[in-house]
Amino acid sequence: MFEKLVRYLNGYVKVVLVGNSPERFINLCRNNNIYTWNHCVKNNRYYMNMKKNDYKKVHSIYRKTHTYPHIISKKGFPFILWNVIRKKTVIPSWIVFFGMIILLSKFVWNIEITGEKRYTDEELGEYLNGIGIKKYMLIDDVNGAYVETNIRNKYNDISWVSSSLTGCNMYIKIIESDIMEDKSNGNMDCSSIVASSDGYVHSIVTRRGTPLVKPDDIVKKGQVLVSGVINISSDSGEVVKKNPVYADADIYVNTEYTYRDSFEMIYPTKQYSGRKKQYIRLKIKDGLFFLQNPLNRFKSFEKYDIIKSNYEQGVLWSVTVVSEYETIYKTYSKEEAVNKARNNLLIYMNNLRDKGVVIGEKSITSTIKNGVCLTQGVISVKEPQINRQPLSDEELSKDDLTEYGRKVN
Repeated sequence: MFEKLVRYLNGYVKVVLVGNSPERFINLCRNNNIYTWNHCVKNNRYYMNMKKNDYKKVHSIYRKTHTYPHIISKKGFPFILWNVIRKKTVIPSWIVFFGMIILLSKFVWNIEITGEKRYTDEELGEYLNGIGIKKYMLIDDVNGAYVETNIRNKYNDISWVSSSLTGCNMYIKIIESDIMEDKSNGNMDCSSIVASSDGYVHSIVTRRGTPLVKPDDIVKKGQVLVSGVINISSDSGEVVKKNPVYADADIYVNTEYTYRDSFEMIYPTKQYSGRKKQYIRLKIKDGLFFLQNPLNRFKSFEKYDIIKSNYEQGVLWSVTVVSEYETIYKTYSKEEAVNKARNNLLIYMNNLRDKGVVIGEKSITSTIKNGVCLTQGVISVKEPQINRQPLSDEELSKDDLTEYGRKVN
């Protein structure tokens, strides 16, 4: 195989020997280290292959034997390349082709937004257009920090934003806070950020509100991290006013998640018999018509619907394919069970990443006992803090606070 590849890259020719001494020609080629292969005789003529470079060396042999190697076909990369170069339109076409690829790769062709629940893609897309982020813009003009800052400032209930460029696609991931706006409570708009888990603060960047913790502080679940109360003090340090705000900050807390997953080693699966039936379902306005019902003959069946609609005429029709199967039970091998447990763990970690969680070290083990595969352990993570709690009247009437929330005696 490797030898064939080398021949193809170097190029070779297929020749027919025209003359009275083909055997002598072949022997002289061998004596002069000219390699030939695929010899055959058809209609009293000798055919063989030789390398492109060796063909240039047989002129002296031709003069001695008066046998001429007439080329029938040329094969290999050098000949293909020469045919391409010889055509005047090919090289300009390739230049234009690669030029277009390079040019088109300079633009953003798709903007994908994920994680939104309260806002539609159209609403967020219109806002992005308003701040100059749109499809078909130059990639060099995209500023991820600019996008993230503007979205957070525009939508107070979006607590985390991440934007990234992959190829010509722009991906924007958002996480919305869990506290919905309540018009019946004036303090609901103004809220504090609280810890969602026990751990210690990895980093904190406050944009609005009063930070009550600093990096490396140990926090408990439910503890206020950034207060939605800003103290306005006089020159003497006395608090003269408390402004309620919607606390806004990027906070990561180092914590640990306990992971546990289990599944039975014996599992049901479907073994199809290969027998299939289909029927057409036609719906006209409120009427439903079945042209065939194949379910009477099958004990077990599974449906696959392909629906084609014509809304202008009010007609809906579908073709349902029904496949017969039998439920059988199989047992995972040890390797299959480990792979399934690993895939379940990957799905779990991908779901965490979609929520903005940064995964660190893992200590996970899998054991098979009593027909059950159990996977458990601990995962160290950096968790974004997005939980909120509304301000209470008590918080708005507290005594003076220092920078990190300690009372001034």
